[in-house]
Amino acid sequence: MPAQAAPSRPDAGAWPALLGLLVYYGLISVGYLALTRGSGVIPWPFARVASLGEAYGRVLQYLPVVALCLAALLFARRSDRPLARLYRGSRPGWLAYVALLGSLAYAASMLGRHPDLGSVAAFLPPLLLLSALNSLAEETVYRGAFMELLQGVVRAPGAVVLLQALVYAAPHYFIAPRVALLAFGFGCVLGALRLRQGDLGACLLCHLIVDLGAIGAPFLPRP
Repeated sequence: MPAQAAPSRPDAGAWPALLGLLVYYGLISVGYLALTRGSGVIPWPFARVASLGEAYGRVLQYLPVVALCLAALLFARRSDRPLARLYRGSRPGWLAYVALLGSLAYAASMLGRHPDLGSVAAFLPPLLLLSALNSLAEETVYRGAFMELLQGVVRAPGAVVLLQALVYAAPHYFIAPRVALLAFGFGCVLGALRLRQGDLGACLLCHLIVDLGAIGAPFLPRP
């Protein structure tokens, strides 16, 4: 499937929604990081767990974040682009297969560092749930709502990909600058994939696989 072109003329109605989404998600991100990594009022969900109950508790803790991220679609409704197609699967192209292989390699390299992965097999279901929730939340916001609105006001597809990747990487800077750099590169790949496929299916799958490694490495207990 060929890459989707940006609109020939800017959609003036998308500007307020785009700015509103940036403010909304910026406040959500700052508030959540302050409550978790800043003050520690809420445990950081992707840190090491000591018990299976604690692992599933992290999943429950993350559910409100997903709901807040899904609310980003309300801003995207200001765009005249149909949102329902975002969650329809499309036939994968060559870029989807390359991204999938890269995602599998990354996840395997991260999980392969665990000294005894078999001993923590019971923790893999909550890790899968947490990775799926994070993938759904971030793809809905960045490659979903944000990119839809960007395509309404920015003509160049390359600029759309770079801008959404920058916004995606920004909150990761407060985790670590290196993480932000990796997030920017990953965001560029996912943005290009989103444009080429026309929906979020391949992005969701690749993001889920990457998160199994990126979240699993600090999350899984050590024997």
